[in-house]
Amino acid sequence: LLGDYSIKIKDEVLTYGGLIQKSSQVANTLKEQGAYKEAIGIVGQRHMASYVGVLGVLLAGCYYVPINPKLSKEKIISIINDSNIKLLVGDVDNFSKIKQSLNDNNCKIIVKKITPLELAPESSGWLDKKYIDSKGFEIDLSNISKGDLAYVMYTSGSTGKPKGVQVTNANVISYLAAVSSLWEVPDYFKMSQFHDLSFDPSVSDIFYTLCNKGTLCVVPEEEKFCPSDFIIREEINLWSSVPTIAEMMNKLSALDATSFPSLKYSIFCGEPLHQKTAEAWLLAAPNSMVENFYGPTETTVFVSRYVYTETDSAKKFHNDIVPIGKPFTNHQMVLVDEENKVAGEKEVGEIAISG
Repeated sequence: LLGDYSIKIKDEVLTYGGLIQKSSQVANTLKEQGAYKEAIGIVGQRHMASYVGVLGVLLAGCYYVPINPKLSKEKIISIINDSNIKLLVGDVDNFSKIKQSLNDNNCKIIVKKITPLELAPESSGWLDKKYIDSKGFEIDLSNISKGDLAYVMYTSGSTGKPKGVQVTNANVISYLAAVSSLWEVPDYFKMSQFHDLSFDPSVSDIFYTLCNKGTLCVVPEEEKFCPSDFIIREEINLWSSVPTIAEMMNKLSALDATSFPSLKYSIFCGEPLHQKTAEAWLLAAPNSMVENFYGPTETTVFVSRYVYTETDSAKKFHNDIVPIGKPFTNHQMVLVDEENKVAGEKEVGEIAISG
């Protein structure tokens, strides 16, 4: 397995052996800088350094905080200050994209920037590839526990100030156990990585794939809005995206019948999945199950799913929206009214989740 691909970005590949080595070297570098069970910023998207950084942070016994360069300067500063981030891991290009935020007087001072796969600009003072490559890759994991944080994911802040949702190693392990019981995949399967690291379905993409001997195939930025060629070219077995992408592909006539024979599971999340979209995807991916997943960030990615099949074609769903389905094992979901009492049948309420 060490010689097999773990991550593929266009023509760039990283074997499992290479991923373990590079991530361990990043972990040892973080420890050398005094990092201990603290927030480490991961800057950038769809770059190998981001994935090496995520695993390196976890191997160091710390937790990662995604910093998406697409965010506003104010949001980036808010995340850095709120998490008390002192160390950043990323690539040269994405560091340049957040330079304005880092140089702002309102932003806390970053102690070090780490570019594990590239040489840093001269006189930058960054810890770059040359520095990282000099580190050993034997790693001590004895100080890591299930109760330690794995990541902090910041909400969009659409209803107020963005909040950092804390998720532990135990939460992620429990989630992976739940979804691993839902899907049957062969060794060396190929999983898409569509979601930005700042959106928690990326956690499922990355860790489910790496824990089950698959290859994580990262969707290039320029193909995100119509990834039909990507799915065919990479022979993807598990696809995961928001439904809007499927709707866009359908409008662009990119969901021809039997277009995606390699797909076994098609996972949609983050938005309402319309029945007509599910129907179109079923025709394009006749060998695939179409699954609608639901879960707030606080509950560790997903907590419920509905599997849409050909027999659902004759059903009429409310507002043409596929249901969010039933909760995973060891989870409970109920609707409660304004007095926090269980709502009656056909009554409106808020979803309450435990487990």
